Parts: sequence; structure tokens; C-alpha cells
Amino acid sequence: MGKESKKELYQLGSKRGYYLLRHTGVYDFKGVLSGLKDKLDELEYFIIDKEHTEALSAAGKETKFVWVCSREVAEYVKFDMELTIITLRQIDVLVDKKKLQRGDFEFRISAKVVKNHKDTFKDTKMGEIQRHLYEKVLIPTKLDDCEDRLVEEATDLIKIVKECMK
Repeated sequence: MGKESKKELYQLGSKRGYYLLRHTGVYDFKGVLSGLKDKLDELEYFIIDKEHTEALSAAGKETKFVWVCSREVAEYVKFDMELTIITLRQIDVLVDKKKLQRGDFEFRISAKVVKNHKDTFKDTKMGEIQRHLYEKVLIPTKLDDCEDRLVEEATDLIKIVKECMK
């Protein structure tokens, strides 16, 4: 059985894992948030703010954002991403007369292609056979293109985060 037997195809990360980007030093926290939000809006993702916490400690500010993003690509396919941004010991600093942040920064992303998200083919043996035929015969290149597009979109988000690191 190939990938047609799976309903979810992870392109970055996995069911239990994620792509991780860590940075210790100076970064533009507001630039990261606005850059990611702008890009997700441009790509027409529906964003759910799953978690948003902020806490002050003696070492600095600690924040955590978890965004669950989804976008229907076709009748049969949708993209799901989960983005997590965590900062520890965050303090504001002035660099070249610009207010930036210094501390520990962590960005996590997982991205997957979800097939048959509207249950076009029912969860029966006959529906499974129809779904396999549909994916193997009628739309294999379309599915491959979707996977490539999702990787490209997730990579663009990672680039936005990297550009905000100093």
C-alpha cells in the first residue's frame, strides 16, 4: 500500500513531531507575528488561535502562541498547518534605534495534506477501493502538486521567521 491508503500526508513534521527552528539572541518578535499573519492571510488560510499565553518572570517575558491553520485547496484536498511560537527570557532592546527583543525563541511547524476531508468516499470497503482508484488513476499528479505546494508554503513561512532573526 502506498500513500493512497493514508488520509493525512505530513510534509513537514509528523503526527508527533514538527520542524523546529531555535534562536538565542536578538529577534523581531512583532515582525515574526505580523509577517506570518500577513503571509497566511495572503494564502487565504483560516487561522484559529488555539493558545495564547503570556507571563512575566524575573528573567523576562515568556510567551506562547499556537495557531492552527487550514485551507481548502480542492473539493478533495485541504492543507492543515500548526504553528507554535515560544519565547523565553524575552526582554526589549534597542538595535539601530529600532525596538527588538532578545532571549530564546522557538518556532515549530507541522504541515500536512488532508485527503477526502469532506468524506467524498465513505469509510467502507467499497469507498476505500474507490478512493484508491481515484488517487492512483485520476489525480496522482494533482496530489503530488499539492504536496509540493504545501512544502513551498511552509518553507516561505520558515523564511519569514529566519528573516526576523539578527
